Amino acid sequence: MSPIDSRPPSNPGAHTLYGSSSGGPGDRRRRWIFIAIGVIVIALVLWGVYAATTPSTTQGPGGAGGRGGAGGGRRGGGGIPTAVNAAKAQVGDMPIYLNELGTATPLATVTVVSQIAGQLQSIGFKEGQMVKKGQFLAQIDPRPYQQMLLQAQATLAKDQATLVNARLDLKRYQTLVAQDSVSRQTLDTQVATVNQDEAQVKADEAAVAQQKLNLVYCRITSPVDGRVGIRQVDVGNYITVGSSTGIVVVTQVDPMDVLFTLPEDNLDQVSARMRSGATLEAVAFDRAQEKALATGRLFTLDNQIDTTTGTVRAKARFDNKTGVLFPNQFVNVRLTVDTLHNVVIVPTSAVLKGPNGMFVYVAAKEGPMATVSVVNVKVGPASGDNTAILSGLQAGDVVVTDGSDRLKDGATVILPGDCIPAGAHFGGRGGKGGAGGAGGKSGGGFLGLFKKPAQDPMAALRCKPGQKPSSLLSGAAANPFALSFGAPAAGAPAGAPAPAASTTTSKTVSTTTTSTSAPASAPTPPPSPLQAPAAAPPPGGGEGHGGGGGGRAGRMQQMIAALNLDPAQQQQAQAIFAAAGQQAQSTGDFRAAMQGAFAKLEAILRPDQKAKFEQMRAEAAARRAREAGGSPDQ
Repeated sequence: MSPIDSRPPSNPGAHTLYGSSSGGPGDRRRRWIFIAIGVIVIALVLWGVYAATTPSTTQGPGGAGGRGGAGGGRRGGGGIPTAVNAAKAQVGDMPIYLNELGTATPLATVTVVSQIAGQLQSIGFKEGQMVKKGQFLAQIDPRPYQQMLLQAQATLAKDQATLVNARLDLKRYQTLVAQDSVSRQTLDTQVATVNQDEAQVKADEAAVAQQKLNLVYCRITSPVDGRVGIRQVDVGNYITVGSSTGIVVVTQVDPMDVLFTLPEDNLDQVSARMRSGATLEAVAFDRAQEKALATGRLFTLDNQIDTTTGTVRAKARFDNKTGVLFPNQFVNVRLTVDTLHNVVIVPTSAVLKGPNGMFVYVAAKEGPMATVSVVNVKVGPASGDNTAILSGLQAGDVVVTDGSDRLKDGATVILPGDCIPAGAHFGGRGGKGGAGGAGGKSGGGFLGLFKKPAQDPMAALRCKPGQKPSSLLSGAAANPFALSFGAPAAGAPAGAPAPAASTTTSKTVSTTTTSTSAPASAPTPPPSPLQAPAAAPPPGGGEGHGGGGGGRAGRMQQMIAALNLDPAQQQQAQAIFAAAGQQAQSTGDFRAAMQGAFAKLEAILRPDQKAKFEQMRAEAAARRAREAGGSPDQ
């Protein structure tokens, strides 16, 4: 046997582990490296599939296009359009008003008191009754004054007889003096006696007249036309002349004056108009300035300025046949000082203040959508809900009245009554995490192959088949001067804003002019899901994996659109979600803010809407449970 054959046999296991190059330590290390690479590749693929098919829950301000492969772009198709309210600038007459607080003051306020003392026998009026001048009000017991009249008449008759006798004696003395039978002194004494008796008779006649007047005073009548108040004394009481409370108070209520004050800065303008002979119209409103009570004219101005307040008192006179103005009532007086004719008028809510002065957003059509541009304007006087524009705008220009807080120069907007073309898509820049908005999810490249087709959250505002965009700019609105979100217009898609028409009439005493003006625009709410719906991402592009337009915000838009809210409910829902958006920004807790908003929304729903809303919330809760368990959202 050879030396080789005589060696002991090798260990098979040791040969497998430590033998040749096919089973050495280097081979084992390479095997582990391959296994680790395979695990990493599988994990990346699974993560990509999950990220592409799971909706994002992070809501952002705009769409984003993620970095991708051949199918993905770096940028989306532009900013998301913003739903706004708009109005057309009109040429008309702009009245200039002064609004002041005034007090209704009767022309006469008379406290009816007795001019004689005596017992009150009867009352001839009902409390609150309208009376005429000279109408019977009360009766004082006349019997004592009747007796005093008889006594005065008797005294008068006695003194008249004495006067007759004295005159006869005077005549005899005159004859005797002519015959030189009596002295001249006797004649002079008789003349004095006659004069004395004549004076006594006159005094007696005055006493008789006084007693007759007392009898007249026993019957008390109204001194003016007006309304009697509450009775101050009851029948049977003894009334004295010095009583200050009187029997009743009568106020003259037609016409009615209103006293108010004007700032001395406006005195020159008002007095100049009065000197020119113009009649300045004055309208009295209630305390809330919502209801016009009466229309009158400026009657007069006081003759001096109050140095402590820098104001001058003014008086306006109103017809008050219906009694709508009550004595000492506080009213708001709107005094028409002047009227500007043929000026451009826009709603006051359209005028904004910037670093370069006052400006407005003017909307213009560029293709199927509208864009806005910043236009600086020179503002004239404002009256109520309207403002006069002296320069910068022309009649027919469309200005944004609501939603301007989310705009910038060149932004794309959705006007009331308009719809989004079916082929229009909107996106934005790409980003990671929560940087995206309504553009969709991470797309493009390899991961884009796994993306599920995203639902379009702006479907409610898109044009229906065969429907063309018909916006404010094309003159489709019945009254384009005042538009607001409400029930969908005829032919408009569900959820689209509809125009509302309103006109106001402005009158003056000298010349009556009627002008169409915009009503009060609703206060501009903060951005809300109802006002800024998200758009679907363009194919192959979109935001980073943290975007949320196709996720929570999109689903919330679909839920709201599916409820078919009426115009009043839409306005309430806008306010609810605007407050929720502010709460989410301040607290950072989006879920808590939305839960509170949904609770408030449910309170304004009808029973059928509430049942549908509960069903959708249950489906959303089930979807969130599947997401929490790792199951993709179906």
